[in-house]
Amino acid sequence: MIVLQTQNLTKSYGVDLIFQGVSFIVEAGDKIALVGPNGAGKSTLLKCLVGEESLDEGLVTLGRGVSCGYLSQTVSLEDLELPAFQLVMEAFQDLVALRRELGETEKLMSDPANYENEQKLNRIMETYAALTARYEMEGGYTFEARVREVLTGLGFAKEDWERPVKTFSGGQKTRLALARLLAREPDLLLLDEPTNYLDL
Repeated sequence: MIVLQTQNLTKSYGVDLIFQGVSFIVEAGDKIALVGPNGAGKSTLLKCLVGEESLDEGLVTLGRGVSCGYLSQTVSLEDLELPAFQLVMEAFQDLVALRRELGETEKLMSDPANYENEQKLNRIMETYAALTARYEMEGGYTFEARVREVLTGLGFAKEDWERPVKTFSGGQKTRLALARLLAREPDLLLLDEPTNYLDL
């Protein structure tokens, strides 16, 4: 299955041509390293693939339903008071919002005022059933366990989970940014200059 396909990508900054005529295919399961000297355009190519930079020419196509995660070379998590666990949980803002919506719908169902109007109560219950099905299908009952699993897998002890992000070292912040990506299990993961800690 094709995950990513590019055709004749070209990028320049003014008169400086960064790359030209770049075409390739990434298939499911591929592990690809892009190697070259500083300034060769590796980071620029990755930014073009995820839409952070525009191309002069060419086409980037993701496979149908393919999700993409991108870790840039510089991670800006400097002043965050947010606990590490909460930072990684941000990857699931949609599910957190859905859980909140479920809670509000539960309150409506338990409100005696709605019992008097059978039609209204049925609509609320139908909404609740639809939200519950969506929440379950999208991993709502397992995403917090996934966050714990990823943090542990990247070497964060349980006592670190409530530490503010700003108290971690540069390498640890990069790992936290990576944890946020891995928690969502993207089909395509693009890492710009991953460092040695990833070997572990």
